[in-house]
Amino acid sequence: MTGLQGWATATAGPGAGARRLGLTSSSSSCPPRPPSGPPPTGIPSSSSSSSSSSCSCSCSCSGRRQPEVAKAPGPAGPSLGPPRAEASGDSGQGRPSWAPRAGSRLSPPRARGSAAAPKRSRMYTLLSGLYKYMFRRDEYCILILGLDNAGKTTFLEQTKTRFNKNYKGMSLSKITTTVGLNIGTIDVGKARLMFWDLGGQEELQSLWDKYYAESHGVIYVIDSTDEERLSESKRAFEKMITSETLEGVPILVLANKQDVETCLSIPDIKTAFSDCINKIGKRDCLTQACSALTGKGVNEGIEWMVKCVMRNIHRPPRQKDIT
Repeated sequence: MTGLQGWATATAGPGAGARRLGLTSSSSSCPPRPPSGPPPTGIPSSSSSSSSSSCSCSCSCSGRRQPEVAKAPGPAGPSLGPPRAEASGDSGQGRPSWAPRAGSRLSPPRARGSAAAPKRSRMYTLLSGLYKYMFRRDEYCILILGLDNAGKTTFLEQTKTRFNKNYKGMSLSKITTTVGLNIGTIDVGKARLMFWDLGGQEELQSLWDKYYAESHGVIYVIDSTDEERLSESKRAFEKMITSETLEGVPILVLANKQDVETCLSIPDIKTAFSDCINKIGKRDCLTQACSALTGKGVNEGIEWMVKCVMRNIHRPPRQKDIT
């Protein structure tokens, strides 16, 4: 018998064997008494507070409670508490111990985001292209230039009335001389034309070149009933077409007020402007008879301008949503 077993047998007291065999009376519920002698070498002694704690039962333990002995580590039994998360690391990253591991048969399949992303991107590109094709127009800015009292604003109002449904413009007989700028917009097929009607007074002609860079076409209106100012109109036209900013921009020359019997004919106006032919350069240019008051020649002139600005690669249009 080793020293530890002998010490345990000696200090257990009488009846220890009976207690080990389960022969003691079941009426005694008091825990076993602690050993009275000093423990052998290698066994840690219990704290003084544990050995001195008293027992409240009325048995033969003399009021002393056996100190608690730490249990040896062993296999952990089933826990009745809530599931405990595992330590962070490669094993679980804070995953509860009862949760299935990734890749197991109980775990849900992972989403294949890498394969679905290109499909979503292609679908978005197709829908975006369809939206742009169906709900966007190419916008072109058209300048309406000419001397004052040439009929520029009357032409603009007549154009908006003819190309815009349910448009109620001002009375053409009440239009006065433009001081500043008038703006109008029409839609012709896939194109949207935005007109800038600039004042034709001599002091306002210096502002024309401020709009050249943003323009896609020019409509120059001539008063064919005012022969005295024809040379003045020619000088303004010549100064305009020699601007480098307007190079390659199509120009529509409208001989307005052709409804008046005493007006100049188209050949007469071409003869008066013959000196400007060489300065027009390589661009689309058309001289057409027009009556802004009656609407004669308005549709033909607008349709010609739309074709020219759409095929002019030097001035690409601006993309605008349909409103």
